[in-house]
Amino acid sequence: ANGNFTGTIADKATGMAKSTPGAPTGLSGSAPTTYGGNDGKITGVDNTMEYSSSSEFTAATTCTGTEITGLAAGTYYVRVKETANTNASAATTVAVPEAGKENFNIKISNYSEAYDGQPHGITLTGVPEGATVKYGEAEGTYDKDSLTYTDCTNSAKTVYVKVTKDGYNDFISSGTVTISPKDITGATVGKFAALTYSGSAQTPSATVTIESLTVTGTWSSVTNVADKTTFTANGNFTGTIADKATGMA
Repeated sequence: ANGNFTGTIADKATGMAKSTPGAPTGLSGSAPTTYGGNDGKITGVDNTMEYSSSSEFTAATTCTGTEITGLAAGTYYVRVKETANTNASAATTVAVPEAGKENFNIKISNYSEAYDGQPHGITLTGVPEGATVKYGEAEGTYDKDSLTYTDCTNSAKTVYVKVTKDGYNDFISSGTVTISPKDITGATVGKFAALTYSGSAQTPSATVTIESLTVTGTWSSVTNVADKTTFTANGNFTGTIADKATGMA
């Protein structure tokens, strides 16, 4: 008090209202370095701000420095924190984008060989660990864990393939498997089953093998003791073995 008065009245609240600062500006989100990673960031913040992945700011985190690091892709909210003199500001929404998916570096080798009695398919190289590989006989249908052919295909068989893995763009392609009949040149002829002259045509029987494979085919008929027979391969084999004596008695 002054003038005609004296004394003081201390520590009285005035009821002054807090001011409200504007929402943060100049913020920018950066993607993680890899798809599904958690090293994304938001730049343009300062120590007066806080952020949360919830628009309600549950479990808000105070910013330190000029950037927020260690973020997965997603939507984040940043605002100026409440203080003794100011309310919390409205939030600024910042998107941390997802990193682009990688492309596979896969090579396909076709198969084209003569019949050998073993199953064969296309060969994929460059498939990363953890990837899922599915095959199909029709484009767009990938329902098999493997797809191989053993018998002669007569023509190229198309094998469709799809490779998937988190963080990668799907790899969809195709290759071919061609198995041709095996030539029987150099095949071994076993002993003929016994034949006795009867005056009528008879069909000889002897096993033909090549490289541990039993050759399918037919022997031409013989009638006389001196007649010779010719073997004609079929099925998975091709070629002939001509003029073989049957040993007819």
